[in-house]
Amino acid sequence: MTECDRRRFLAGLTGGGLLAAGSGSVTASPAAVAQTTDDGTVWTFDTGDVIEAAPAVADGTVYVPSNDGLIYALDAEDGEGAWSFETGTKNGSSPTVADGTVFVGCNDGTVYAIDADGGDERWSYSTGLAVRSSPTVADGTVYVGSRDDNLYALDASTGDEVWAFETGDSVRGSPVVAAGIVYFGSRDGTIYAIDAVEGGEVWTVDTDVSIGTTPAVRDGVVYVGGADETLYALESGTGDEVWTFAADNSVGSPTVAGDAVYAGTSSDTVYALDVVGGEKKWTVDTGGSVLTAPALIDETVIVSSGDSLYAIDAVEGDVTWTFETGDTVRSSPATANGIVYAGSWDETVYAIDPEALLETNDDTTGGPEDSDGISGLGMLGALASLGGIFYLLFRITDETDR
Repeated sequence: MTECDRRRFLAGLTGGGLLAAGSGSVTASPAAVAQTTDDGTVWTFDTGDVIEAAPAVADGTVYVPSNDGLIYALDAEDGEGAWSFETGTKNGSSPTVADGTVFVGCNDGTVYAIDADGGDERWSYSTGLAVRSSPTVADGTVYVGSRDDNLYALDASTGDEVWAFETGDSVRGSPVVAAGIVYFGSRDGTIYAIDAVEGGEVWTVDTDVSIGTTPAVRDGVVYVGGADETLYALESGTGDEVWTFAADNSVGSPTVAGDAVYAGTSSDTVYALDVVGGEKKWTVDTGGSVLTAPALIDETVIVSSGDSLYAIDAVEGDVTWTFETGDTVRSSPATANGIVYAGSWDETVYAIDPEALLETNDDTTGGPEDSDGISGLGMLGALASLGGIFYLLFRITDETDR
């Protein structure tokens, strides 16, 4: 019995899980397993299905979307369930919390506004197709993309549509708002800058292939990862090129911090680039594709790759620790008060203490430029990889609906 199976077995014995009875908030039965262990785990919480989207942390609560049709609110310190909200569908959108409200999209095309304290529905809005984009809230407006090819602006208080902007294909990445402009990409291969109030086009930049990532904006520059193996740095007001960087494969969502831009690729590579000129500072190879935005905690870059989280020294590019879950980690981790929160396809939410991992984690190979990935996995790693292959074979049909 694996550690993950053991946790599920124990949770079942104690009546773990959140029981849903119709849409809206549901009283939570504790499903958390508090266990400050040698591997750095503070607590875990088992949901009823795969966790694809990133959790959000606000005011001591972790909000987690799961494909079991529920949005969970968990105490950030011990993982105990506060409430759950039933959407009745897979939830592939990461929540956004603003002004006491949780905004989240669902695979049935619905955007929900949920009371952050009690889990009651405040409003909902239906788009034409699945919402995998994480909502962004700015100046009383919610901006969110949909697979129906539109970016929507909704009134944050009422859910009324303010405007909709149609692109040539689905909008899967999340929009970013800065200085009155909404920046986002579309699978039609275009990077868009739209007036946040009126919804009119400010500028566009056409690329060769799909843009399904989330931009980053800082100091008048927009950074966008593309499936054309390029990281773009564009002037925020005009869309003019500042610099571009040719990567080894499709580039994921970037994160800007200090004097560097951090981004991964589908070829398992994490890049640190100079924020001004785009020159490469270091690269690290991981065990799987890195397409979601890296998170930073102190001077450490944390990325999701394969079935693990990798922590990389932001300056030197050395891997300082790794944390392995029971299955694929598709979304970005969230960080708050020195703790890392992540969801996995093994149906588990993890709260991880990096300080404990630094003391006990021996799987810390890798480094700048010549990193060949993580070694030392041995037979256990090979078996885990084989198990992952069989798991994915059973999930192929299901995955086409996500």
